[in-house]
Amino acid sequence: MVKLNCILISAIISAVLLGRFMRPDASFTLEAPIRVEKGRRFTVNYRVKNESSRTALDLCVEVMRFPILTDEGINKAKISNLAPKESINLESTGLVPSRGLYKLPPLRCTTDFPSGLWKWGKTDWTERFLHVYPAYTRLVSFKLPEDSFDQFEMYSTRQITRSATEFYGCREFRQGDSLRNVHVRSSARLGYPVIKEYQAEGRGSTVFVVEACRRSRIPESGFFPDRALEATLSLVAAATDFISRTERTLELLAINTDIYRFRNEFQGDYFENVLDLLSSVEGKRGDIMSELPLSFFDEFISTESVCLFFNNWDKHRVELIRTFENMGIKTKVIVVVPPKFVRTPEMPAAVICADYQSVEKGEVTAL
Repeated sequence: MVKLNCILISAIISAVLLGRFMRPDASFTLEAPIRVEKGRRFTVNYRVKNESSRTALDLCVEVMRFPILTDEGINKAKISNLAPKESINLESTGLVPSRGLYKLPPLRCTTDFPSGLWKWGKTDWTERFLHVYPAYTRLVSFKLPEDSFDQFEMYSTRQITRSATEFYGCREFRQGDSLRNVHVRSSARLGYPVIKEYQAEGRGSTVFVVEACRRSRIPESGFFPDRALEATLSLVAAATDFISRTERTLELLAINTDIYRFRNEFQGDYFENVLDLLSSVEGKRGDIMSELPLSFFDEFISTESVCLFFNNWDKHRVELIRTFENMGIKTKVIVVVPPKFVRTPEMPAAVICADYQSVEKGEVTAL
């Protein structure tokens, strides 16, 4: 029996030492999306090159450990052998069911050859981040508060009037454009004529004010996300997606104990930037809407309309709406409510109620 134990121990030690000798001398990288949608499976690629002069056996490449235990995270990829100096792309998948900004753990390439009892390998400590933004359903319509101007019209230089005094940007010269509006410096730099565009002052700007507080009494964690908050951010993502496909600019303020701010000065592809902001919003308990300082409203002096996204309804929200209206600012109000919420007689008919269960199922397609 003692002899058998000695043989077994010797075999294990020999296997470990052989694995140490055969450990991979490999270079490896991870190609993963910068941002992904919550709950949607995505593809990643591991690129591995065997830098050794001997064949690498039973290689495994993986992100060591994902931050939240309930998350499936990014799956590993394996290859049985890789010839000397050979490179290969290994495809795998990932899925993250919780919104957030994640710092990914280190990347590791290992082998458990020959016994499977011990892993030898190398670790890449490069910092990698993953934005997981709210899952949302595209809106077929999103009506903004009525402005004194047409909501989606934008003037070009051939249509400039006295009211069109705000510089918008430059575009390539088209037949019929006035030569007096050619932007000389940009034309010289690009090698072809471009002209300046203008829009009516105050035209084409949208402001979102978003309540980003938790309603649940359960502490914030990946295990128990706040459904009302997550549904609110989903609607904001859907509304931003709709607005970004028009010629409007956007300013967004997500408010809890902190203020997350996004401002886009000119029309353009800003949707991904907003998704990054929404992914990083932390759900904190509190009722900041009842504690807003008067200085908060100074930012809206020149604003014509505001879209308000709430996940609660009480007298403080009513007072906030009234404050905006007293400033001459038109409002659109969207409230995320529980599934069995009953509208009170005091709630204005124009207020849109969306229960978080319907938002989660993708049933809200118009606001």
